[in-house]
Parts: sequence; C-alpha cells; structure tokens
Amino acid sequence: MVHARSARRWRLPLALVLLALPVTAAGQVSPTAPAHPGLPWGIGVATPQGQLIRYIFVPPQAVTLDYLMTGALENTPPAEEPSPPALEGQPKGEAKAPTPPEGASKDSPPREEAPVLPQIVRQQVLVPGYYVRETTAGYHYPDRWTVEQIGPNAYRWRQIPAVFVPK
Repeated sequence: MVHARSARRWRLPLALVLLALPVTAAGQVSPTAPAHPGLPWGIGVATPQGQLIRYIFVPPQAVTLDYLMTGALENTPPAEEPSPPALEGQPKGEAKAPTPPEGASKDSPPREEAPVLPQIVRQQVLVPGYYVRETTAGYHYPDRWTVEQIGPNAYRWRQIPAVFVPK
C-alpha cells in the first residue's frame, strides 16, 4: 500500500520531466539522408531503373505502305477481249475470224495499245501494340516490332531492342 501512494505522488513530476527532455528519433539519422535501400521508395543498387509506377498501353498503329507499280496490274481489265469460244455448228479447229470494229476499214493498221502508266498501290499493315513501364526514374520500352523501308518498293519487319529512357 505504501508503494501505491508513492507512485501517485511521483506521477505528475515524472510526466513533466519526461516532456522536458529532448528525444531524438532513432529511425532516421538526418532528414537529408537517403532512405534505406530496403525501403520501397529507396532507389538502391537492386533497382537502378526505379520503382514501377504504372503500365502505359501504346495501341496498334495502322501503317500505309506505298508501292510504285510500272506494269499492268492484275485487277485491271485486259487490254484485249478474249476471243469467243467456237460456235456449236462449227468444228473446233475452225474458229470464226474476228471482225474489225465499226468505222475501221480492212486496210487500216491495227490499233496500238496505250502505254501503261506507273501506278501507286497502297497496302495497309497493322503494327502491334505494346506496354511501356513507367518507373520513378524513367520509362522502359520493351522489344517491339515496326515496319521499315529499306529501299524503293521494299519494306521489312524490324525488331527494335528494349531501351530505358530516363526522366
């Protein structure tokens, strides 16, 4: 019982003494010191590219490839109509000679074909999308594919290597 009375008497002076003493935080040496490497926000040797913030999706891109075609295209109609099949009454070996078009005499030379002009043919190609990782130190672009022009009328797929771009 004596012990309980003395504890009550010293409670208030003890609280005032403890409030008056300066106490330093043992966890942090200095406010300007770098964080411990084990902490998630500490950039240490284990994470030189920073901590992951988010993934950014780069959508697929449609690319138009232009080709210069100098010859006749396959989908254009032929310059000359094909000869009709032999009639039923005639033998197969004997086909009727084609008649010249109206307005042309039998003595006139055959009509020359117009020269084939170069044409541009366009082809759509879809370059696949990819994810970019944004970190506290910069952006990490993964391996990705693209189309490159290597010469006139020549294209090829090329793989771009992964790269880190600091902020």
